[in-house]
Amino acid sequence: PFKWVQENLIKKGKQPAFIIYFTDAYGDAPERNEYGLRDYANRVMWIITENDSADNIKFGKKIFIDKIPD
Repeated sequence: PFKWVQENLIKKGKQPAFIIYFTDAYGDAPERNEYGLRDYANRVMWIITENDSADNIKFGKKIFIDKIPD
């Protein structure tokens, strides 16, 4: 999705207002210096479904939905 944002928004002079990314956080996450992320990294919200640490995610706000009380 970050590559799509770079190709379809940033290269056309637009910036995302925010990005909400649903993930289990077990895959690779981009670095802040990739895909034009420097300009909007603080406006990325990661909704994490399984991985309790998600140490591979180095930017944005992490919300662990398995930690939300019922």
